[in-house]
Amino acid sequence: MRVWACSCLTVLLSACASDPIVVTEQVPLLPPTAYLETCPVSLGDGSLGAALVGLRETVECDRADKAALRAWVDEQAPADDESR
Repeated sequence: MRVWACSCLTVLLSACASDPIVVTEQVPLLPPTAYLETCPVSLGDGSLGAALVGLRETVECDRADKAALRAWVDEQAPADDESR
């Protein structure tokens, strides 16, 4: 009788088991550090023309960095869509 009761108890307890819950966390994907560096600001020799040239170069550097970041995001987008 004990053997029968133990075997029934084992069957009943194993029927209550559920599938394990798997928790996944996404690791943030950051852009390369070269794209995040600040652009140098140069005012030249102090004259108005040199300052304007230096500021224009700074703006062009910032625009190039933003363009590189946009291209990097576009490269990463298909990889993100496949993982979903």
